[in-house]
Amino acid sequence: MRGELKDAGFSLLPVGPNSLEWPEYKLKGLPDDLIYLDEKVPNVIDYKSCSPYVFKEVKRFNRWEDFLKSKYHWIRHAPGQTMLYIPLLKQNDYDVDPEASILYFKDKDSGEKHQVFIYYDDPYVQILLNGLKKVNEYVENKTNIEADYTDDCRWCDYKGYCFKDEQVLRNGLETINNEEAERMLIRMKELEPSNEEYKKLHDQIRTEFLGHNVIIGDFKLTTTDYNQSTYQIPPEVKEQYKQSVQRQRFNIDQLTKVL
Repeated sequence: MRGELKDAGFSLLPVGPNSLEWPEYKLKGLPDDLIYLDEKVPNVIDYKSCSPYVFKEVKRFNRWEDFLKSKYHWIRHAPGQTMLYIPLLKQNDYDVDPEASILYFKDKDSGEKHQVFIYYDDPYVQILLNGLKKVNEYVENKTNIEADYTDDCRWCDYKGYCFKDEQVLRNGLETINNEEAERMLIRMKELEPSNEEYKKLHDQIRTEFLGHNVIIGDFKLTTTDYNQSTYQIPPEVKEQYKQSVQRQRFNIDQLTKVL
């Protein structure tokens, strides 16, 4: 994406290579690039390569507030991340446009692109910074936190402080990033179990993940073993031929409902 913009004649200024720091908030980050749209100061630009399913959604978004309604956690966070780059850069003596940054999306399959100007919203940024302060205080004071596990938690470095005893963080559960499976799981929850599309999606998910204990987005997928008694002929002496056979039961639970 960077190369395509350069080929189109845009002037780009890379940042880094090391992460920028804002010690007051213990915040670290690094925008993808700074782009000159005029000859004055550059704008922050962040590249987002995504699946066709995600791109179809973000293509409808034209304001930063639209992103907050997304089904995908990383899309909901994108405007805040991009806004925070502006004060972070200023803290590190970069001169950037204080009013707007750019989210630049690309469909990984079709190559189609969509850009959204993210206009800086100081009240929203203050909410994020206040949240960072609270998290830092909790960690420093080793405060016990009561929280519900959601898909926003899965990539958080601090989730161990909130869920020290939660089964979701133990017993072999692995958090994975699978946009296609997450899309199917979200769609399944929108359908009635009797719906044919629901059954088809459930069979696809079961086939791919049977035998694995994973978290995808806001969903926990687990497989448990159980014993089932089977009887062989002849029926008149079936108790004599009773056998115990181990089978697997596949479960899909929405994390915000089960924890």
